[in-house]
Amino acid sequence: MKRFLPITFLVLAAWLSTGCDNQDFFELTNPTEPPWLNATEFDAAAVGAYYALTGNAGSRAIFSHQRLANSVTSDVGVYLPEAAGNVDIQAVYNRQHSEIGMFNNAVFGSSYAVVAFANGVLDFIEENNGQPYPYDVKRDQVPRIEGEMRFLRAYAYWSLAKVYVPPYSEAARNTPTTLPYRITAPKSLDAANRSEFFTVGRLYDLIVADLQRAKQVLPNRYDPALGHPPEYGKGRVNKFGAAAMLSRVYQQMGKLSESAAEATFVIEQSGNDYALTEDPLEAFNKKDDGRGKETIWWYNIGAPGSDGLRQGSNWKVPRRFSSYNWTDENNWSTANSNDRTVAVSDAFLKKAGWVDDNLNETQAARNDKRYKQLFVRVEAGKDPRFKGLPNRPFVWGNKYYRGARSDESNIVLLRLAEMYLNRSIARFRAGDRAGAAADLNVVRARAWDAAAVGRPYTPLAAGEITEDMIHTERMIEMVFEGDRTPYLQGLRLDIPNGDRGPGSIAWNAEGLYFEIPAREMELNQGFQTQ
Repeated sequence: MKRFLPITFLVLAAWLSTGCDNQDFFELTNPTEPPWLNATEFDAAAVGAYYALTGNAGSRAIFSHQRLANSVTSDVGVYLPEAAGNVDIQAVYNRQHSEIGMFNNAVFGSSYAVVAFANGVLDFIEENNGQPYPYDVKRDQVPRIEGEMRFLRAYAYWSLAKVYVPPYSEAARNTPTTLPYRITAPKSLDAANRSEFFTVGRLYDLIVADLQRAKQVLPNRYDPALGHPPEYGKGRVNKFGAAAMLSRVYQQMGKLSESAAEATFVIEQSGNDYALTEDPLEAFNKKDDGRGKETIWWYNIGAPGSDGLRQGSNWKVPRRFSSYNWTDENNWSTANSNDRTVAVSDAFLKKAGWVDDNLNETQAARNDKRYKQLFVRVEAGKDPRFKGLPNRPFVWGNKYYRGARSDESNIVLLRLAEMYLNRSIARFRAGDRAGAAADLNVVRARAWDAAAVGRPYTPLAAGEITEDMIHTERMIEMVFEGDRTPYLQGLRLDIPNGDRGPGSIAWNAEGLYFEIPAREMELNQGFQTQ
């Protein structure tokens, strides 16, 4: 059996191949992994990749920064320099196609760390002909671990695509990118310092292929009877997570029929595992291995175990959500944040029908459970922290750090509402208005506060539905989950300016994605031969 390169080399290789400051990686607090001598130890290989999703100490979480980028470039948020302010967020809000420092380690560095872990594991499996432990009683766990690694590599590359790469289109397939092409672990320092680069098409082909393979080999769910370790049930991805991610990627590629097929698989083939039967808040207020009924994949934040590490997928509190969330990770009760600077835009609130032209709250807002559970309205002059804001009301998003202890709140990464909305727009554009309305009604009915309104939800009829209704419902449902810009790009719709003023920006404009770190171009010798 071929022995595996130590994890320390893989992380070092990630540092060398991405141009990150070496100090960042040498400060990592997780212990290095020894070679995996049996299938039980091999399961620990997956933990390293999950750990890398949030970088060092959680301050470099891929998903919180990716969601910030794709929310702030859209029309759903408004940058408030009078609040905490942040020059990087201001640059993103201004849609500057430039290097944005906050993404260097959080998206670029952390994503390539995930890729490095995943590549090492996948290389090990391939070099041992698909089964490194042929005589181990737990050898049947290897395909699951392969599936997790392919999923996480796809998620990391998808995150990079959403921040650094032009949106996918058939016309853009051959467009060069500046993302290093890494699908194996470098075996030498020279290889680590030099790489090829993705084209747009090659990047998305890899993401789709990895997710398809993950869907094929991952189990439907955690099942101890199948030999799954307890940690696998604490937020690690399953078959339906891979399908849901495929649905998302296909939608953002403009492949709506493929997106709908994966959404249907999740909705109709997952048994009773997922449903929109709980209040919207229930997806966002769990910790440990608890999840809302609609949650398909989540980032597990649990109490430290006997080994001092948080159990499940990881053991770090993801940060940066506080830039665009009312609650911060340190103190739920006071709702004060040191850097809260992106509020819900007036454009969003008016399109949602939640305020009138004078910013007064409407009955439609009071009828919507999402507004009442996942947003905070602060009247003029009443903000408890920022006294320099204009004398007017503001509404803040509040989906993150919502558990009884904010620093132990799971982060929802894939949920069922998105699947219904993916299928709704696909059905509408295919001419199936009845199917589109049925899916939209599921999402609307869950948000309808029948007790407050005094009557049940009235379903939307096939003849009443419009495409803009689907866009608006999705904007409301998925706000501050990094969905708005990629969703509109997948439909080839320009991105409205929101509170920036009238007009819009082209869906494939440079200002919607950003330059990779300059240090990468300096250190990666592959740039010199492009």
